[in-house]
Amino acid sequence: MRQAFHYLLGAAMAGRLPFLPHHPGTAVDFVPQDTVAAFLTALALTEHPRGDYWITAGDAALPATRILDLAYRAATAPSRRAGRPDVDPTLFRTRLLDPAVCERVITAALDRTPAGTPSLIQHAARFMLAFNNATPFPTSLGSLPDAPAAPTAHDLEQALTGTLTHILDQPEETWSMA
Repeated sequence: MRQAFHYLLGAAMAGRLPFLPHHPGTAVDFVPQDTVAAFLTALALTEHPRGDYWITAGDAALPATRILDLAYRAATAPSRRAGRPDVDPTLFRTRLLDPAVCERVITAALDRTPAGTPSLIQHAARFMLAFNNATPFPTSLGSLPDAPAAPTAHDLEQALTGTLTHILDQPEETWSMA
């Protein structure tokens, strides 16, 4: 089973996602899995945990534009371009598009395709609904003894860079709709 966030990043870096239905200033909340595991361990070891706990990036959540910029830089690094056709990589850069405009474009394009044809843009639109214009969730990271601190934007960028490297090491057909 593919994770939507990773799948969209892979498709974007493979040049298969020309646009993404998303408001440019909206942040995408993600937390590295080792941070989640460490927080859950600390919570399990807490003597009397009460209430709700939010394992989120909080105010450090990265804007979608920054995530796509980092993905674009990773995908177009000179070491990644070796042996590829000499084409301007900006042609394949994923653009953020207002969701209302995107819906009109999707409808117009799908009217011209056979029924049942899978659409990456449709899947992306459904996934991004959860993030569009949402205010950042609060975070409980850093609130328990021996639990990880709340991440900073820099922490998230470093974690994302590792994820992008892993994604780029996958076979390109990983990002097909099949």
